[in-house]
Amino acid sequence: AIMDAFQLIINWILYFLPLGIICLLGNQISMVGLDILLAMTKFIISFFLIGLIIIFFNTLIIWKRSKEHFSYVLKVLLDPIIISLVTRNSFATLPSAINAMDTKLNFFQRTTKLLMPLGTTIGRFGNILYFSLAAIFVAQLYGIDINISHYSIIIIGSIFAGVATAGATGPTTIGVSHSVACRSPWQ
Repeated sequence: AIMDAFQLIINWILYFLPLGIICLLGNQISMVGLDILLAMTKFIISFFLIGLIIIFFNTLIIWKRSKEHFSYVLKVLLDPIIISLVTRNSFATLPSAINAMDTKLNFFQRTTKLLMPLGTTIGRFGNILYFSLAAIFVAQLYGIDINISHYSIIIIGSIFAGVATAGATGPTTIGVSHSVACRSPWQ
């Protein structure tokens, strides 16, 4: 009962989250101007383009390993991709992805059932990509010059943060990406 009560309180508080984000943005927009909205648009476009590139390369790898026609592999992988994009949850995609890999593309069932959940838990490419781009965005927002050593720290920190947030979505990822950006050595 206590857990349900706290969950209800947290859900109520989350309704005010957009207002808080607007207030945070209002402060930045008043200091920087409307250029921040253009920078955020670049951030969102970059995130989705790089995400599409990752999906494309993963599809190419699966296509080469399956030895099937590329159009057939795309057709088979379309269902797990749509489920993952709609739910934003890679764990909800697992049954469809495992079915596509072992039943339709003829990968070994034991290997697929072991590696797919393990890869989903450890290889959090979306979170790693988000944390990396968010840290770079925050650094650019504050006019901080980034050199190669800073990029390496961002990448390593984003990998650790991505693995640490396995299964976590929403406001948690925002807090972690802010901490990756704010604990960088250039401050």
